[in-house]
Amino acid sequence: MNLLEQFSLRHLQLSHLHVELREVIERDQAVQSHVELNLTPREMKQPPDGGITYQITARLTCLGSKPEGGADEPLFNIQLVMHAAYQQFRGEPLDFAEFSRHHTTLARQLYPMIQLQLRPLLLQLGLEQITLPLDIVDLAVVPESRSTSVH
Repeated sequence: MNLLEQFSLRHLQLSHLHVELREVIERDQAVQSHVELNLTPREMKQPPDGGITYQITARLTCLGSKPEGGADEPLFNIQLVMHAAYQQFRGEPLDFAEFSRHHTTLARQLYPMIQLQLRPLLLQLGLEQITLPLDIVDLAVVPESRSTSVH
C-alpha cells in the first residue's frame, strides 16, 4: 500500500538541526558520508473536521569521514529532525496500526524535502563535495523500532 495515494502532506516543521564540523575540510578533499533516515509514525489528536491525521517524525543523520578510515571521530556530524502531519483524503478511514505498517512509503516525499533543507547548509559549511543520494533505492524496514533506514 502506498500511503501517498491516500494521504496528503498537511504540515511540515523543522524541529531540530545540529551540525558539528570537527575540522576544516578542503574543497578537493575526498570525504565519505553515511546517511541514515529514520521515520517514526505517531498518532495525533484528530482534527474536528473529521479527517484522519497522523504524524511522521523524520530523523536524518549524515556523518562524514575520511575514505581511508583510521579516525574514530567523524569529520562532520549533521542531524536534522522534521515532523510531518499527513491527512487522509481518499479511501476508507485507515487506523493507526495500518498506517504504521505502511508509513515507509512516505519517505519518497519526505526525503527530497529534507534534501532541500540540507543542500544549502552543506554549501555554507564548505562541503559542496558531499552529495546526498537523489532517490531512496534500498529501503529497509526495522519492524521492532518502526523506523526506516537508508544508507
